[in-house]
Amino acid sequence: MASPGLSVGKVTIRRNSSRDIKMRDLYVEIDGEPTDTLQFGESLELELPVGHHTIKVTNRVYSKSEDFSIQPGESVRFDVGNIPSRGLVALLMAITGTIPYRVNLTRL
Repeated sequence: MASPGLSVGKVTIRRNSSRDIKMRDLYVEIDGEPTDTLQFGESLELELPVGHHTIKVTNRVYSKSEDFSIQPGESVRFDVGNIPSRGLVALLMAITGTIPYRVNLTRL
C-alpha cells in the first residue's frame, strides 16, 4: 500500500518581489477553481495530487496562466506580482493616465 504523501506534491506561490507595485490583490486559481487571494508579502502553500495542473493569477484587469506538472513529493514554486510594464505599452498607458503594470507569474 502506497503512502498518502507519495500521491501528492506541493506548490508554493509567493508575492514578495521587490519589483511588485504593492497594489491590487492577486487572485489565484488552480485548475479553474478559486484558491486564494494574495496581497504583497503573502504566500500560499498547497498540496496537489500528482499530475498536470494549471495555475492562473489575475488582478481582475490582467492575468497570466501556466500549465505545470507535479511528481510525487515534488515542490513547485511560483513568484507572482503586479510589476511595472516596459516599453511602448507602458508609455502609452502612462499618457492615458492608467497605471502601467502587468501580472507576473514566474516558475522558480
